[in-house]
Amino acid sequence: GSISSWGRSEPGATARAVLACDWILESAIAHEQIEVQFQPQIEPRTGRVMGAEALARSSIAETADELFARASAAGLEERLSRLVQKKALHSAAVWEGPLRGLKLSLNLLPQEISRAGFDQWLLDEIGAVGIDPSRITVEITENALLVGQEMVAERLGRLREAGISIAIDDFGTGYARLAYLT
Repeated sequence: GSISSWGRSEPGATARAVLACDWILESAIAHEQIEVQFQPQIEPRTGRVMGAEALARSSIAETADELFARASAAGLEERLSRLVQKKALHSAAVWEGPLRGLKLSLNLLPQEISRAGFDQWLLDEIGAVGIDPSRITVEITENALLVGQEMVAERLGRLREAGISIAIDDFGTGYARLAYLT
């Protein structure tokens, strides 16, 4: 009898599956099919909602971490991040009623804040939607502080001068020390 290949992958099947996933993710980004959800940020003393953090969601990944890991493997991480930031800014710009003055937190990738021109791109996007920069907080991980410190500090300073708040996300989970905060 013959040996069946049922249940076994043919050579190259995994590579083709990864390429198919890349194409699916690239298409989702290109067609802006990534959903942005907002997680409330609550003031502990009062219980009042003070802002919202923009989070990426998609049916092609169970979690944002999985979505960004797939995007990173495909070289699409920055495109995905910028799409989420852009969609979040557009949403926050039209919030009405009690949502109107809420702050919006955007997560930045370490390579974004290190990329020349990113700060201007973000300022241009904020200006294009007409949102007050003082409503925006950018969250960076401590890893962003470890590479090109002077350059990163200069870009963060430019964003702060425009009225944007800067927050360190997940501080203490990596390698940075308190000295980097200064």
